[in-house]
Amino acid sequence: GCLEAMAAHPENAGTQLAAMWLLFVLADGAAGIAQEIVDGGGAKLIVSALERFSTESGVQYHGSQVIWVMVDGKPSIQDSFLLANAHIVLLQALAAESFGATVKVNVTWALRALSEGRDAVVRDLVMGEAVSIIVGNLKQHVDNDRLVHIVVVVLWSLWANYFQAQREAVKCDAVGALIATLKQHRQHVGIVATCIGALRALCGVAEVQEALRRQGGARVVQDAVLSHPDELPIQAAGETILQILGPIMEEVEEPLCPLM
Repeated sequence: GCLEAMAAHPENAGTQLAAMWLLFVLADGAAGIAQEIVDGGGAKLIVSALERFSTESGVQYHGSQVIWVMVDGKPSIQDSFLLANAHIVLLQALAAESFGATVKVNVTWALRALSEGRDAVVRDLVMGEAVSIIVGNLKQHVDNDRLVHIVVVVLWSLWANYFQAQREAVKCDAVGALIATLKQHRQHVGIVATCIGALRALCGVAEVQEALRRQGGARVVQDAVLSHPDELPIQAAGETILQILGPIMEEVEEPLCPLM
């Protein structure tokens, strides 16, 4: 089967890619199949293929896709992939500038599925510079709404309850990236909601408040709130941000000095 082919031909990228594509087809929507794959050593084989062919976009695309499908909502299968350091290998793929947004959508969804609700994994990712890597992808691919949405979801989850991640967000100007994203996707409800939520989670940091004021963030948040009056998450998080930041100061022209 697929696992035997992967084990027999570890240096053949085509074999690894084809096997992982077939594993994805088998595991997608079939709960028991994912466990069978893991029981057969699949987690280690898949992660090893991602490591060995770290520059092959096809392998990265299909490998991250099958991880995402296999681990999503399945704690025991997540454990198997985490033991194989899948989250570290996926983060390396996300850091690679040679891969396009299509590959990175799958990589980021897989990271989300592995890290959700797992504090130890979040710490590993933050220690591996995940915040700056993901913010860099947000800046580079701000036009791609599929990648932007999941990237912001992951950023939000990293710094929601972890102060070190919030400090890293300040260092790499995550605020500026989120403001630019809000401007670019102002009518996309899902992206606006995640950006506002992510900013709300950062707003307890004084440097973030200063960055929002300095970069015109209050007015961008206000615009998002006014543009989506029926979206309760946007309203709640946006109003909280605006309360924290205080009144939006209007620009006032300096009066001309009278001629003497």
